Amino acid sequence: MHIIYDKIAPEEPTKAPVIINAVFSKVKPIPAAAQPEYELSIEITTGISAPPIGMISKKPIKKDIANYYIGLIQKLNLNPTIIDVSIFANVNLGFSQGIQSDSSLWALADISSEALDVALIKNNAIEFSRNLSWIKPVIRDIKLDKVIDPAELKVVSTEITKDLINELQQALSSCRNIEDNEHIGHIFLTGSGVLTPLIAHQLQKETEVSTTVLQAPEAIKTHESFSSSIMLTSLGLGLRALDKQKIETNLLPKDLQPKK
Repeated sequence: MHIIYDKIAPEEPTKAPVIINAVFSKVKPIPAAAQPEYELSIEITTGISAPPIGMISKKPIKKDIANYYIGLIQKLNLNPTIIDVSIFANVNLGFSQGIQSDSSLWALADISSEALDVALIKNNAIEFSRNLSWIKPVIRDIKLDKVIDPAELKVVSTEITKDLINELQQALSSCRNIEDNEHIGHIFLTGSGVLTPLIAHQLQKETEVSTTVLQAPEAIKTHESFSSSIMLTSLGLGLRALDKQKIETNLLPKDLQPKK
């Protein structure tokens, strides 16, 4: 599944713009050689102001696949100006948070029902980034309030915490630019709804590393309908329109990028 977030400027300057959350998913099993069929669902909510239109891919995508998604977006009469990877947008949000640590190394994890994204950041640069595919539909059910039993939430958060610790350990051992004596000074978590603070509490307890839930920057005022669990990544992309960010990537073909 690819989740693409778009930001749209208001038609009238006095009206707040909207964030479009567009979810593309296969509607039935298909042969690999066949043209994929996708279902498009759109949720529109009032959001923060950002003139350009952006698009985020949850997973790394090849050029031909990117063009396919761009075509779908353009059928809605939308013209993306930026295509970014979700983990990069979240890392930019991490840079906006205050970190009290004696280590120059910090980590960010984006947890969803389809994947776990992990990034290690050192001296304001991403040293390691990985997308691990997994199938955990219970995370989606929890975000939809289909699972609310505290005991079950505890079991799920414990399982994810163990997976996350293993992934962070592998990331540290895989990165050549991180020395053996270096340690992670802070961890940001996002993406798993009400599970996120539970995982953060347990992760900090087991690793003794300061762990917090990724938040919107204090300088950004969001509408009351803004939901961090589903819109925070799009906010990270929207910051690209407000100011230069430390991590800037645009996978949109140059011929489709707006002329400056």
